[in-house]
Amino acid sequence: MIVNNYELGVTGQIAKWVNYEVTSYVSTSKLGYSYAQGANNAFIVQRAPEVVYGVEGFLHFTPLKWINFGGSYSWMEGVTSPKDDGDYSTKINNSRISAPKVLAYVQVRPISSLSLGLDMLHTFAQDRFEPNAKGLYVYGEGRVPEYTIFNFKSSYDVNKSWKVSLGIENVFNKLYQPAIAWWGARDADFTNSLGMRGTFMVEYKF
Repeated sequence: MIVNNYELGVTGQIAKWVNYEVTSYVSTSKLGYSYAQGANNAFIVQRAPEVVYGVEGFLHFTPLKWINFGGSYSWMEGVTSPKDDGDYSTKINNSRISAPKVLAYVQVRPISSLSLGLDMLHTFAQDRFEPNAKGLYVYGEGRVPEYTIFNFKSSYDVNKSWKVSLGIENVFNKLYQPAIAWWGARDADFTNSLGMRGTFMVEYKF
């Protein structure tokens, strides 16, 4: 299978403290590879011509030496021609096409030995397919709801040898399920993601 990848991007600096990057891409293949659910509910491998394309954008701000923040946005789509007849109106299922995402972060260093950071991940809802006559989705086509989670990280240099770090994942203990729980359309996959977790580390440099 030969995949042709094409990318076009631009990076620059709006001001001394603002950097940006925008990238777009297209991947084509005459023999794509995707899992699908057959008529008897068995999994089959779908091999057909396909086109996958998307865009990503980044912004990074450093207005002062002790603070920086920024964010990114990513979006992708994919279409295929199951009959190899030039009709690319069929979308590639969600097992390969993820929902749009926004990532934002802020990091501050009030003193040289202390670093504090907070990041946010927002995944948009994904509703690209229609259910069947029974109101059910087949594998890879289920609607994925949106969710937002926050993560915290910090570190403190006690001295040249000792360092302590504290991290908290899912700060607000958000109850949500990963994408596969929804588009997988199987009960075995429908499990909650991890709740709030903390990590404390002590490092010593010899």
